[in-house]
Amino acid sequence: MSRTLPAVLKQPKHVRPLTVEPRTLQMLESRFQEGKAFEREKNFADAEKIYREILARAEQLRLTTASASVALGYVLLMQGKLEPAETYLLRAKRLDPNLLEVHINLGAVYRMQEKWKESEKCCRRALEIDPKDTRARLNLGFVQEKIQEYGQAVQSFLLVLSLDPDNIDARKGLASCYVALGDTEVCIPLYRKVLEMEPESWQLRSGMLFAMQYDPAIPNEKVLEEHLEFGRQVRAHVGPAKGRHEFSNPRSSNRKLKIGYLSADFRGHVVMKFVEDVITSHDRERFEVFCITPHPREDETTRRIREKVDHWRDISTMEDAEAAELLRSDGLDIVVDLMGNSSVQKLPLLGRRVAPVQMSWCGYSGTTGVDTLDYIVVDDIIAPPRERAFFVEEPLRLPNSYVCFNPRECPDIGPLPFDRNGYITFGCMNNPSKINKYVLAWWAEILKAVKYSRIVMRYHLLGDPLVDERLARVLRTAGIPPERFDMKAGGRDFLSAYNDVDIALDSFPYNGTTTTCEALWMGVPVVTLRGDRFVARVGASLLANTGMGDLVAENPREYIEKAVALAEDTDRLARFREQAREILPATPVYDSRKFVKELEESYVRVFERWCEERG
Repeated sequence: MSRTLPAVLKQPKHVRPLTVEPRTLQMLESRFQEGKAFEREKNFADAEKIYREILARAEQLRLTTASASVALGYVLLMQGKLEPAETYLLRAKRLDPNLLEVHINLGAVYRMQEKWKESEKCCRRALEIDPKDTRARLNLGFVQEKIQEYGQAVQSFLLVLSLDPDNIDARKGLASCYVALGDTEVCIPLYRKVLEMEPESWQLRSGMLFAMQYDPAIPNEKVLEEHLEFGRQVRAHVGPAKGRHEFSNPRSSNRKLKIGYLSADFRGHVVMKFVEDVITSHDRERFEVFCITPHPREDETTRRIREKVDHWRDISTMEDAEAAELLRSDGLDIVVDLMGNSSVQKLPLLGRRVAPVQMSWCGYSGTTGVDTLDYIVVDDIIAPPRERAFFVEEPLRLPNSYVCFNPRECPDIGPLPFDRNGYITFGCMNNPSKINKYVLAWWAEILKAVKYSRIVMRYHLLGDPLVDERLARVLRTAGIPPERFDMKAGGRDFLSAYNDVDIALDSFPYNGTTTTCEALWMGVPVVTLRGDRFVARVGASLLANTGMGDLVAENPREYIEKAVALAEDTDRLARFREQAREILPATPVYDSRKFVKELEESYVRVFERWCEERG
């Protein structure tokens, strides 16, 4: 046997060697380099064939090859074949535990499988081998972002940029983190800079649109303009859409209508607190329900929903063109998008049009910007009939609330905290990204006006140093000492924290939705400020539809005054705690049976309208 093995091959210990011709070894090394050339061309399928050939031949020769195993693992990863990729990468790890590429690629595999701890461990091992490897550091940043350790993620992305200033993925990661941290003054310029580098990226523009919803300084007209630009990017990406009148669906509503709900959140997600009862309670004599998901992972909520609907369509491994053909073949009459421009979205799929009627509801509080979305579900408070609507879609106004909440698994309501404390406790359980310097300044005014009062904030992001310091700095600057505000991460008993709160204060312009519904169900009244756009009117809609419209302010001064006046009316606070769960179930926000009927009537109405139209 040749004494010199090429880099791709190794002689295993305790294995009797076979004699190998030098030209055979040269051929294997040459084939390995061919595989690498295919990799560089992103021809991963042909590279896979070569690496499999090398591994098969090496096994015949009783040789081992960590390099070919990790190379095969990589090209499988790039083709989305995660389980076999993991198998070959683990084989390479056993053969050579100090091989940098093994840990980098395993970290990527585990990240795509949402195995965050395993991915983080691989990234850190790679950085032990090479502390300056930007791939491992970047992957670590994305893992930290996913597990919502945003302060650490920011550090990781900044370290990547210190080594590679033009790394666009690190800039994307930073922008996304600063959205979550609530710093729109940083994240929006970051998004704009990245869009200069990738002007055709509709995915990036979608992230910026979500960030813009948090900033009260951005005019509504500008928000709409940016959404329209996003729609133009989607149209350029997918090309001309299938026309509304090119569908052969029977033009009659006097039959069972096929309704498709599109969401990545058919799982333990806050959106399901508004949606699950709807999609599982439809009149099955009138509606055939499809759930369409681009998210393959399941949990208890997923399984519960899946058992109760007529059809389940997993499109997670499909390209949009293939998914569009599948959904069109189902003969869907109406598709309801539950994601919009959220973190996971399939608007380019809907941009191809997969049903004669398409609409947006619940998952995103604002227009999608995409011209093939025909309607957006709202109510008269979200979109007053005589006011200019800042939507691409036509407002589909429900007669009462545009959403309905299911308060399952909530703890019992405790006594009024004021009675045991002797002072008023304000609270906010909203995402800190919604709490900007303006809102904090208003809260400071309220605390100053209500003697001895305190404010508590609970959310799982609290505890992140960057989040805590941003919030605390504004309050301290406004003259509120640390002993009068309490910020902690929300745990499993998150809702029980409302038993320590007398009055909830809503954020602005991005109001709470789930948190407002939860606060009310826990017997805690909410003070909100009505603004000029969807996200800033959610609180007003929820309060008006639960009989608490008097707690809706029209300007910041009134917001402060209403909170102070409510703090002085402790009898009302106590009475609401006692009566909340008797009163609320009969209101539109909590009466799911009535809500489903109203939504179904709206579905029938817009489909009848399509039936009457002619292309």
